[in-house]
Amino acid sequence: MNPLSAIILGIVQGLTEFLPISSSGHLVLAQNLLGHKEPALLFDVAVHLGTLVAVVVFYRNDLLRLFKSLPSLKKPDFKNNTDHNLLAALFVITLITGVVGLTGKDFFESLFASVSFVCSMLIVTGVVLLLTRAVPGSDTKKTVSLPKALVIGVAQSLAILPGISRSGSTIAAALFLKTGREEAARLSFLAMIPAALGAAILTAKDVASIESATLVASAIGIVVSAVVGYFALVILIRFVQSGKLYLFGPYCIGVGILGLLLL
Repeated sequence: MNPLSAIILGIVQGLTEFLPISSSGHLVLAQNLLGHKEPALLFDVAVHLGTLVAVVVFYRNDLLRLFKSLPSLKKPDFKNNTDHNLLAALFVITLITGVVGLTGKDFFESLFASVSFVCSMLIVTGVVLLLTRAVPGSDTKKTVSLPKALVIGVAQSLAILPGISRSGSTIAAALFLKTGREEAARLSFLAMIPAALGAAILTAKDVASIESATLVASAIGIVVSAVVGYFALVILIRFVQSGKLYLFGPYCIGVGILGLLLL
């Protein structure tokens, strides 16, 4: 992969990781358009790490507060302590995603080679986003119950499928469960951190056998996706807070249909 392709794909990842239009789906389509017929898994993980940097910077205050609350977990209060409750919810979501991801790793990776499947899942993502218009978030509570965390964890697990938006599915699931809009977005993106780190660790064992050119492209992708991703995250938060997440639905459906017709 040449540097120009790395920059283009880094921009695609930065925009689509946070905007609810499926970064994995767009990367597959972009790789096909650029002539990369096989899924570049190392590069894919690299640009996800770039957007992970954007999340850490954006939610740095929340992460610092959660880190400071860790010692008090010796006497947990999941009902009244919002930090303890959030940590428990993130643990449940991560556990479900990890189990599904590890048990179906080979199957999920094989789907990245199917453009038709990716396009079909983009259409599914679009339909889910459209449904959020009728079910806006309304619960102003800062705590997330165990059943809610389980459902959101399943939603994030489904987003392992290329074409299903991780941010779209998790935020939509939280909104369907009447979680406050701002809290739904925060929970979604904080849950991304362990998911992205886990994917990076699983791929790290293959780095030694990767050509140096691919490593350079991956480094470029990390930087570009981090910068672009931060601004995309700011934009999405505004859409979520205003209750207009559904506006991304027609785009996903249109791209999915167009991809099926052309690719």
